Amino acid sequence: MKVAGSSVNGFDLPVAAGHVQQMMEHRFPLVVGKDFAGTVGALGEGVESFTVGQPCSWPQLSASG
Repeated sequence: MKVAGSSVNGFDLPVAAGHVQQMMEHRFPLVVGKDFAGTVGALGEGVESFTVGQPCSWPQLSASG
């Protein structure tokens, strides 16, 4: 994936502050801001559901176009 943009979503802030420790696994170093958007940069062998240059996003990799 060639990343064109990223963000920290609203849920990342309470996670980073430790406010959800009782609700989910919370180990340091904690990585937040895992939301990305861009285009498919390359394909692995046998991949047929995406094409190079196709817009996509992460998490829950989806593609449009």
